[in-house]
Amino acid sequence: MNITTLEEQIHLAEKIIKKDSETLDKNDRFKVASIDSFKEHLDSLRKQLYDLQIRREKEILEVRFVGDKAHNGSLPLMLHAALSKGLAESLITLSTKIKTPKKHADFVNQSELDLRLANIVSGSTKFIISLDIQPDLFGWSLSQNTLTYWFSFFQALENPENNQEIFSMMGNKGIKSIKSMLSALKSNNLDFELNWDSHHNKNHYWVGNSQKIEAALNFLNDLEIKEPLICEISGAIQTLDISGKITIVDEDKKSYRIRLEKSLLPEIEKLHIKQFVSLKVMKHISTHPTFEKIVESYEFIEIL
Repeated sequence: MNITTLEEQIHLAEKIIKKDSETLDKNDRFKVASIDSFKEHLDSLRKQLYDLQIRREKEILEVRFVGDKAHNGSLPLMLHAALSKGLAESLITLSTKIKTPKKHADFVNQSELDLRLANIVSGSTKFIISLDIQPDLFGWSLSQNTLTYWFSFFQALENPENNQEIFSMMGNKGIKSIKSMLSALKSNNLDFELNWDSHHNKNHYWVGNSQKIEAALNFLNDLEIKEPLICEISGAIQTLDISGKITIVDEDKKSYRIRLEKSLLPEIEKLHIKQFVSLKVMKHISTHPTFEKIVESYEFIEIL
């Protein structure tokens, strides 16, 4: 069984247990035994996913540079340093924000990602970058989630209206790193290609030619991301997605979609539909001349 199939079965099992637990009569011994048995099945699936992730060991990101200054597997040393710095800092900063929402992302996850330049392929100037998977007991991997969001960021540069929240998620520090890398590519007349064959058997690919790089820099220069705010949201849970989204409706009927990572599954399992809760969240606000309205997004911190 592959990782994708296991994750689908785990997601289905979690939904069934969540639904049945909300209507459970604890005096119904048959029903209690049935749910307990299903929980054991879920634990078994999670163990299988964890074992598969351990066997996969690493994620491999390929970054290929194309241009007169990139030939025979080499780059000018200062250019190499600038590009490597932009790549590494954007990935590490994003990973820090994914794991624990923070107002100011730092580099605490550097050792957890174990981001390494594993090889430079001669003849094509292709960086082979490895990231340790290190799954938790639920099979969740920081490296895999970081790469998924990282590619979503680059895809959003072409169609920002399709995923406006990703820019706040990358944050000013991560975007600064991306801009420094794109500026180095532009000034040295280099194109680049990003490639990752993910754990879901999906190929993530993005190519940045001179036109795309120019357009991306213009967009990012006009993008404004406000300082994140720590705030409290209270209301009734309208939707609860085990994969990582909670919708809360407050007393004024305003709806809030709050993101949380799968690594916080024990926190999710404490909640149920229609439950009145108070959550501490981090609020992100971003604006851009092309956005129809101010973009607000929220990240879960804790249940109050």
